[in-house]
Amino acid sequence: MFSLTIALAGSRICRPGDTIELAILKPSHHSRQWGVDFQIFSRKTAWRSFCTLCAVEPTQTTMKPHVTVIGGGAIGLSLAYELLRRGYRVRLLERSEIGREASWAGAGILAPAHPDHSLHPLDRLAGLGSRLHREWAERLRNDYGLDVGYWNCGGLYIARSPGEAAALRGQADSWEAEHLSFRKLTPAELTAKFGGRLATSPRVITALWTDEESQIRNPHFIRSLAAAVMREGGEILEQLGELRLQTRGNRIWRVESASGWAGECELLCLAAGTWTGQLLEQLAIALPVEPIRGQMALFQIGQPLPAIINEGSRYLVPRKDGHLLVGSTMEEAGFDRSTTELEQSQLVAFARSLVPELAAREPIRSWAGLRPASYDGFPYLGAIPDWDNLFVSTGHLRSGLQLAPASAVLLAELIAGGGDPELLRLLSPARLGRHLDG
Repeated sequence: MFSLTIALAGSRICRPGDTIELAILKPSHHSRQWGVDFQIFSRKTAWRSFCTLCAVEPTQTTMKPHVTVIGGGAIGLSLAYELLRRGYRVRLLERSEIGREASWAGAGILAPAHPDHSLHPLDRLAGLGSRLHREWAERLRNDYGLDVGYWNCGGLYIARSPGEAAALRGQADSWEAEHLSFRKLTPAELTAKFGGRLATSPRVITALWTDEESQIRNPHFIRSLAAAVMREGGEILEQLGELRLQTRGNRIWRVESASGWAGECELLCLAAGTWTGQLLEQLAIALPVEPIRGQMALFQIGQPLPAIINEGSRYLVPRKDGHLLVGSTMEEAGFDRSTTELEQSQLVAFARSLVPELAAREPIRSWAGLRPASYDGFPYLGAIPDWDNLFVSTGHLRSGLQLAPASAVLLAELIAGGGDPELLRLLSPARLGRHLDG
């Protein structure tokens, strides 16, 4: 394979509709490239310049491996985007529709975390994710005019029971140790910050405010990444149906789809969320990935709330257009993505207990997504042992959106021969040892 380059001399350009004459002058041979020198002449502007059409012999510095990524959610798209920016050629495959699984169903909360001071490695990864989200949002906007809905709105953490208050004290201790800024709000400050829109009963025992919490609009993030991948020269194929992995020795050499598409691959990265385990079963690899259903409800209110509200595992996430997301549940329901009347009624009751104005409104939509859970709560990220060209990134559970950019950077660094050794050791699927053998 050869890559073509054209080098033009001159500062004046040709006009629309111009006729260009191309004359071969002489063969050229420079270093590791071969080609032909041309003269270019414009009839309209009498502009004349020269170019060399060169075939460049590929070298290790110019040709990086072609990477196939399976999975079109936040994890897979982020990885494809990061690899393309590092000079890899990338093809992304999706069994159904891009970004319509857990990534679309989530809330897009970027919880407080510090990449440099976090005590837990996963919190460090989350902190890196938050930092990269800010950088990626700015880059996507500046480079391509794409808006991911990034909003540093801040977050309110409340407790309305003694148990929740104790847990929140522990959260405050962790934030303090990690140098995250926060402060305790008095009842008057809480009322003022939310304009008196929050319920006064049941009484809020503890309220903590942090400026460190942000959000993205996950559908916007997915669409923006997909557009950026295409503009960076990547290939996206969706609606492929079931995918089959074909092997030669200890390498995956080909992927075939139920729709009839097939393609060879040099490196393969599995980022298919809850379906990753099923793909690996084809190779007699037992990587436990369990689907955890999370249900959401959506309200439309007039004036948006000013910040995210968190109470225990549930939350309200306002959007600038007046939408208000209510989430979420954690259910073991297999691959069933349907919503249930009981869980939806509990979500609605939770929202109305915090924001009384919702009593006069009904949810405009509800949905559920399947989050991929690992057996120990840590994502699987790294190379699959005993396979030469197989990598995985899945098991992020509720943190997939926040961890997506950081996971992409970490895996891209590993593919390039580097990466954070501590994080890679912690997250490697090799931690399962012999249990990986199906």
